Amino acid sequence: MRTYFLIAAALMMTLTGCAKLEHLDQLLIIKDYSASKDLQRKEVNTQNKNFEKLLASLQEGNFSQRFSNKKKIKEEFGAPVISRGEERNGKEYEVWLYRYPTRYNDSPKVYFYFDQEGQLKDLVQYQAP
Repeated sequence: MRTYFLIAAALMMTLTGCAKLEHLDQLLIIKDYSASKDLQRKEVNTQNKNFEKLLASLQEGNFSQRFSNKKKIKEEFGAPVISRGEERNGKEYEVWLYRYPTRYNDSPKVYFYFDQEGQLKDLVQYQAP
């Protein structure tokens, strides 16, 4: 009886191992997907914290004096959610948008307008509806 049990256990382990090897590619894809989702979640959390820090800095006042160019803003608050060019009053500006990355319509928004030299020329803040 003991021999029968050992043979059955060995057979089950062998067959289970084959099933795992047969689906190894799919299992590795699932593992990579899970790791990717964890990284995405961490990045979203980082962007949320940076945006909250930005909103707090705007409330403190003197923002344009403390953060007068693209380099200082990016170093302190990270990259913008969106960056694009825009003509305004006959001049070209680079416009950066900061908001919560996963909230589109119900997020406060801050637009920064930079001149050709990267100097902050204007900022516009919108509150969430």
